[in-house]
Amino acid sequence: MIEDNDVARPDSELTRIIGKFIAKHRHNVALTQSQLAEHLGISIDAMSRIKREENMPTVSRLVQLTEVFDCEANNFLLQKFSPLINAQTL
Repeated sequence: MIEDNDVARPDSELTRIIGKFIAKHRHNVALTQSQLAEHLGISIDAMSRIKREENMPTVSRLVQLTEVFDCEANNFLLQKFSPLINAQTL
């Protein structure tokens, strides 16, 4: 099992957005936080810190999450930039 050294520690709005995206979609696929942590190969504590928006998953973990949630990686990122995109297209 991979621990905290496999998790990035940025301080940004993106961390918050990804944490909320994960929490929402984890419920949609009916996984507990513990089950998702096990699927990703990280500790429950590391998963909890992601949920609390203290840490952000690495790129490789984001790829795994896209598989779990059956979505594309840009779904994580576009949530941050979609208001900007919408404003520019109006």
